Formats: sequence, structure tokens, C-alpha cells
Amino acid sequence: MVVVGGFCLDCIVTTDTLPAWGDDLRVDAVRTRPGGKGLNQAVALARRGVPVRAVGVVGGDTTGRELLAALRAEGVDPAMMAVRPAAATPVCVVLAHPDGRTAFLCRWAEAVELTPGDLAPAREAIRSARAVIVTFDPPPATVRAAVDHALAAGTALVVHPAPPERSAAAALVDLPWDRVSAVTPNEQEARLLLAAAGDPAATGPGAELAAAFGRRFATPLVCVTRAEHGVAVWDGTRGWARPAHPTTVVDTTAASDAFTAALTHVLFAGDAADTDARSTDTDAADTDAADTDAADTDAADTDADATQPRAPASATRPPGLVEAAVEAGLAAAAWTVRHRGALDALPRLAGPPGRAPAGPLP
Repeated sequence: MVVVGGFCLDCIVTTDTLPAWGDDLRVDAVRTRPGGKGLNQAVALARRGVPVRAVGVVGGDTTGRELLAALRAEGVDPAMMAVRPAAATPVCVVLAHPDGRTAFLCRWAEAVELTPGDLAPAREAIRSARAVIVTFDPPPATVRAAVDHALAAGTALVVHPAPPERSAAAALVDLPWDRVSAVTPNEQEARLLLAAAGDPAATGPGAELAAAFGRRFATPLVCVTRAEHGVAVWDGTRGWARPAHPTTVVDTTAASDAFTAALTHVLFAGDAADTDARSTDTDAADTDAADTDAADTDAADTDADATQPRAPASATRPPGLVEAAVEAGLAAAAWTVRHRGALDALPRLAGPPGRAPAGPLP
């Protein structure tokens, strides 16, 4: 699979008080970890045993080298990553409340923005991939180019329209949503896109956003993540919902990334639907089950992306596949929010030798 998105260093500040101008506060903790939606989703897929290539930009500084090393350590292929030798890798400040709420302060300097030209080395990878995930981290022109490459190749395409920015929604509201295989916004992101289309459902109930989005844009699969309320789904014919899995929320960072990666894996990897459909209890798992799941996943993923059948948006889905994919996404999100940070929180169903699997298991 291929993930096109943002790659940065997360500076995570844990505090129960946000400063006012002029304040000098002592916080509970400060940590730095590799992050960004592109990195999170690429790592989340790799931890599920999926061959994955990352497409993004880092600077030529120590931080950039550390991000590339982190990708390699997780089994993600960074060969398609662009390196800007004279630029600094972006840093995102994550303000994390002890109750799990988060807020983000990020800026991608123009020097480290992914351009349409940066996608050229990835075109063959996109063509041969089982699926491509595209986030809204890159500039709109690059998002549009990545979408065009995937659609021209007939590759399954999942759009994760995050982070939620009004300008991006306005610039990308006319994407060919009817040809996208799946879209995974949260409530805010769905509302922004519906508002950009002039749809009154933008201010309607959260439970109805997926159906409204699907009908407005003719998208065959829409999953609107709704935090503690679970997920609202439009499957091309009807709208339905699933509740969030019971869990203790510690940090919501990367929950939507974990959901999108798990959903994409089950929909398009073709090897995990039966396993992930049973992953509804994220607290109960034994070591034997973990070892078996990891071995099965690794065995199923030994073939290269190019040898796997693609599942375009128009393909007929096997019965129960979407339900299994949604449950896998909810299980992955529930696991992730129980842990601090992003890279440290993403579940692992398979991975490099010597690393014990961890995460939502049957």
C-alpha cells in the first residue's frame, strides 16, 4: 500500500491548563516522537503486516533523518520520501490534557511541502499498490495530483480529509468523490466539506453526516468518525452506525489514523476480514492468540503489492466486509486512545522479529 501525507516531529506537552499570554506554566510532561498523519497511517499499516510505502517530505536535518529511521524500523519503505537538504523538518506541538483531549499547533513551511512533482517517483508504486491513502496534509494541488494518479491507475483510493481546514475543504470539494473507494472524515471534516458544497446537512446531526456526504458526493463508502459516539457509515445504499468500543481514554492523538489504516487493511488487503471482524474486545487477548494472528497476517502478506488483486470503488464487496472493516477500525482506535502519543499508541498485529504483537486481537 501507499500513504501520501504529512511527516513531522510531534512535541507532546501534557498539561491540564492552557497558558494565557504572559503566563509561565509548569507542565506535567514534554516528549518528542515521530508523527504526522502520513507517518501514523503508514506505521499503523506496517504494524498490521502490510507492505507499505511512504510518500512525503522531510528536511535534511537530524529530525528528518530520525523520521526516516523510524519508518525503516517499523518496516515502512521510505524510498519515495523527498528530502529537502536545506530545510528543517516540521514540528507539531500537541497539547494533551490528562483527560485525553488534544489540540494541535502545526505549520508546514513551503520548503517542506509535498509538491505534485514529488509524486513522480511514486507513480509506479501507486499503480501497483492494493490501495492508496491520501490525507489533506499536502497542499490541495498535490492532493489532487495524488488522487488523479490513483484513479488513473485504477488503484483503490481512501481519502482521509484531515486535518480539518476550511481552505482545504473549499479547494478540494470538487474532487471526484464518486470515484473514491472510501472517505474517512471526522465530524468537523465532514461538516467543512458539506458546507463547501452548500449542503444544509453541514449543520445537521452528527449521526446523519455519513449518509448526507454519501448522497451529496455519490461516494460508495463514507465512515464519519465521531469519537466517543463511534462511527456513522454510508455504504452506498444505506446509512448505519456502530458504537465506540468501551475503553479508557488517555490520549486521542492518532485515533482517526488508526481507524483509517485498519479499515483500509481489511477492505483492500484481502487477508484480515475474518480476523478483524472478531476484534471487538480490545481488552481481552492472550499471547497464543497474538502469536497466531501475527503469523497468519505475515503469511498472507508475503506477496508483493503488484501480485494482489485490486478492489476499485465499483467492485462488489463480499457480504460483511464493510462491517468487518469498521469493527477493525473501531478496535484499533479504542486501543490507540488508551495510550499516550501516536507512535507509541498504534496497535501492532504483526511486525519485525523480536517485537511482540500488541493491540486489538480476537
